Amino acid sequence: MKTRLPILFAGLLLGSAAAQADIITYDASLNTLPSAQGWAYSADGGWLESSVYSVAGGTLHQTTMGRGFWEGTGSWYAPAPGLVWGDSFSAAFRARVTLSEQTGGLPDENSATALSPYGFGMGLGNGSLAVVFGVTPSYVAISPADGSYPNAPLFQSDNTDYHDYLITGNFVAGTWSCYRDGAFLGSGAMEPVSSSFAVFGDISGGGNADGNWLSVQVNNVPEPSTVVLLAGGAAACLLFRRRSTRP
Repeated sequence: MKTRLPILFAGLLLGSAAAQADIITYDASLNTLPSAQGWAYSADGGWLESSVYSVAGGTLHQTTMGRGFWEGTGSWYAPAPGLVWGDSFSAAFRARVTLSEQTGGLPDENSATALSPYGFGMGLGNGSLAVVFGVTPSYVAISPADGSYPNAPLFQSDNTDYHDYLITGNFVAGTWSCYRDGAFLGSGAMEPVSSSFAVFGDISGGGNADGNWLSVQVNNVPEPSTVVLLAGGAAACLLFRRRSTRP
């Protein structure tokens, strides 16, 4: 009996560790910044975290308004290094956007009258393909598969109130789908990238925004090797149970 206990516990611990590593969350109700919950803060222009983000009353406030265009203004959060993407994922967040800057007619962004969509948003990429989701006060948008601009609004809506946003993706198929408050908004092909990332905040590098985040969750579906590990743990538990019940 004693010799089989390590097998049982190893199976449970391996399965538990693998499952936990595939879920990354931020909860503003804890009244701490994402950097205190396992996320790393980064900024293009060296902006201090305290100058962009603050927490009060269970809300993470983001403001990059007035920072200019394409002058190192992006300020975002990413999980600690070591994330290994599986075949698919889902990413959900509850948030609102109260202000967003116009692009000023720069040729590499939207038109002069359109709101830059990525001053408030989320991006997910596995090193080959990615989807970048942006929210403005009046619409949401997804980065086009060919990387071209301008981006057509995906869904016209009032986003100044809190809403639940969900993005699902499959890196094998190279496709994404997105939802707002459970309603399907659209789907499409991912864009090619050369880096791996999972980020939220001001991810535009220039299109600034003011808004609030309540929660963020990224669910990374394990790769086949992790699934085998989980299956091995389950098999070990089953083997222990069968042997322990013999007379």
